[in-house]
Amino acid sequence: MTRKMSTLRSRSVAFVSLLGAILFGGLMAGPVKAQSNNPLDALQTAIAALQTSVNALQASMNALIAPAQANVRITPLLESSSQDVSCSVVNVSASTRTIRIENLGVGEPLVSTDPIPPGAIFAIIRPDTGGRFYCRFTVIDGTRADIRGSIGVKSSASLEPASALAAE
Repeated sequence: MTRKMSTLRSRSVAFVSLLGAILFGGLMAGPVKAQSNNPLDALQTAIAALQTSVNALQASMNALIAPAQANVRITPLLESSSQDVSCSVVNVSASTRTIRIENLGVGEPLVSTDPIPPGAIFAIIRPDTGGRFYCRFTVIDGTRADIRGSIGVKSSASLEPASALAAE
């Protein structure tokens, strides 16, 4: 009988010890959070992910060169029907600038790279051509703020342009 009591007592002690360990471990682990089925939680997670993406995009945009520091100006497309197409540029800086002028569109591009003194105007002309054209002006040793450019069309008989568009 004592042997039975001793076995029963040791089992009881073991059970109480196990129960105490589970209870103590639960208290030390902190409160258990119930899983939320709230749709606002999913929305908040999506908004946080979107904000992270927007922040990364803004950082990329900030790393780009500011337009004032770029060195290229391009005109809009201009339609010509058997008229001369000219790309004209003026150096508005106080120093000589090397400017690459490109008359692009139908056929082979016309390209000229020349040093242009302050206040001087330079143009390349594509004679009697029909089609759509645009001009690209690249300042090799400066910024786009150093020049103003345009594309124009005129008939071969006239000195005045029939129409012109400014480069941006």
